[in-house]
Amino acid sequence: MNILIPRFVDRRHIRAQELSLKSMLPHFTTPGHVWSVFHHEEPDPAAAANPRVRLRRFASPLPPRYAGGQGARRGVLPAKLLNSLSKWELPFHYLQDADAIFYPDARKPDALGLRWRKRLGREVPIIATLEGLVGDAARQKHFSALAGYEVFLDKSAPAAEWIYGQASLIIAISPLLAWLAEEYYRKPVLTIPLGHDGAIYHARGRQEPERPLVVCAGTLNERKRPEVFIRLAKAFPGADFVWFGNGALRGRLESEMKRQGVTNLSLPGTTSPEGLAETYRRACVHVLPSKSEGTPKVTREAMACGLPAVIFGNYGAPGVEDGVNGFVVWSDEELADKTGRLIEDAALRRDMGQAAAEMASRLTWARMGPLWEKAVLEKLDGIC
Repeated sequence: MNILIPRFVDRRHIRAQELSLKSMLPHFTTPGHVWSVFHHEEPDPAAAANPRVRLRRFASPLPPRYAGGQGARRGVLPAKLLNSLSKWELPFHYLQDADAIFYPDARKPDALGLRWRKRLGREVPIIATLEGLVGDAARQKHFSALAGYEVFLDKSAPAAEWIYGQASLIIAISPLLAWLAEEYYRKPVLTIPLGHDGAIYHARGRQEPERPLVVCAGTLNERKRPEVFIRLAKAFPGADFVWFGNGALRGRLESEMKRQGVTNLSLPGTTSPEGLAETYRRACVHVLPSKSEGTPKVTREAMACGLPAVIFGNYGAPGVEDGVNGFVVWSDEELADKTGRLIEDAALRRDMGQAAAEMASRLTWARMGPLWEKAVLEKLDGIC
């Protein structure tokens, strides 16, 4: 069976979903199945080494936005043009021979590729993943009423509705997402958590710094709410804060930091997974100020390195047990209070960090990858 995964496994690709795929694929080893994936340039070595993986090369270079802003290695075209070339090459690759499609993105080019297959009479089963809630303000209000607290939806993925409507199965990465998907889409839904790379993200050799260090990683955009880190850094001058990642808000954040005289917050840009893990192992606390997530992989990875986490409860992320391996909060005031408590109490963050690492050790890709493969193949065996 040839299963098309319309995503990318470039070694330098840093998008969260592609990082998950690159960690997942080495564990897809069942004989008789081929997993077809894309790449622009040098593919990830672990994915490429799997004989069950078939690599399909794109003509367009890797867009700089997905290479950590490092730029493509082929050509000197502007970044916007490179992004556009990759985006609109994708629908044509959807037309290749395949018995099923797994893990499509929720963007317009993906929906276009699937629509082309449908119009050409080449429909195949689709297994979609749900890693965050999407919809307009009306649905956000509806989902909030169902959940009993405010949830926040991503309003920038209009193609998701059509794709989920075509899916034979939806795999949700958290119980909250699964419940709401069943309520709204009326499709078969499974819950399988994402994993993390246990060879990179672990607590071995962990060392606390003399001066407390609070860390986060993510795109510098409105949804991630990185401006909260400026307020935290100003409130706790005895600690250092660092946010890894790039994005549209970088200039505004740097200007605001300068205006307010905040010197204990750094924005170093992107780093490698190994570099991020090393920083986690010499930090004290992981804080994620976003209120709209699925199951944030950065939180799981930080916890695997022995960090207690402070996150919002609005997205029902599993793994963080309030008062056990971190804190689940519901307001910015509570976020600041719990962050300060962990900064000031070394024994508390040590105990919570140990509990966090123990929890995360059960959710490596070595354990979760085979579960994902089994779920996909069992569904396809029943319908193909």
